[in-house]
Amino acid sequence: MKLPEKKVKKLIGMMNSITQVKIPPMKPILEIFDMAMDEKMLDFLLRVGVEEHTMKELKKIYVRMYGREDYEKNWKAFWRVLYEDHSRQCKCIK
Repeated sequence: MKLPEKKVKKLIGMMNSITQVKIPPMKPILEIFDMAMDEKMLDFLLRVGVEEHTMKELKKIYVRMYGREDYEKNWKAFWRVLYEDHSRQCKCIK
């Protein structure tokens, strides 16, 4: 596994705290997370948590974590994955 297992389990715990269907942190599930994201996305999701955020707040968090240059270069692709995959399941993005 390329992602730190402890961080992935923390994210799963956060996700389980806001959903009715709980995800068990079993090896096959951990492997899916490992394939679906890199550590940068994992750290970002852990940082934003399960609270509601506006797009402006999310952008500020991203810039603080990774810098303006990275934001300009990678935000659209990063957001597409985050928004399309995550927000359909969770109402934490306004």
